[in-house]
Amino acid sequence: DPHSFAPVPAWFDPYQITEHGHWLIRNTVENPYSPATAASGLAFVSISFCWIVCGYFTQAFQMRNTLECDTSDALLVSLRTWAFTALLMVGLAFGSDYLWHQIDLIHPQSPAARGGMTTADADFIFDSLTTIAFWRMLYNTLLGYSRK
Repeated sequence: DPHSFAPVPAWFDPYQITEHGHWLIRNTVENPYSPATAASGLAFVSISFCWIVCGYFTQAFQMRNTLECDTSDALLVSLRTWAFTALLMVGLAFGSDYLWHQIDLIHPQSPAARGGMTTADADFIFDSLTTIAFWRMLYNTLLGYSRK
């Protein structure tokens, strides 16, 4: 009976499972992220908060570092801000995993801690540089220095 399989997305035809099988059925529900970035909303808030705090201290949001400088200077400020943001996010990943381990000691029925930062965490944190650099370059090129 195709309806007795694990939940699959609404667009997936469960009758295909009986004939061919599918990776969605064998997919586990274990989340490969640290507790600080396990949910998409929490990950967004974490990286946004870290970016804003680091941007404040590196002065990344001042006009002289965004629109009133050339693109290479804007990218250098972004790189510096991203480096500090990445350090904070790595600290959050390790810290949340450590706290989760402490909960494991108190309440052993909770899912086990993952032992630090996972590959998925590293991908999330370190791949953000390309997005940030692209948008900063685009923002500066279209609205800033090159138009003067």
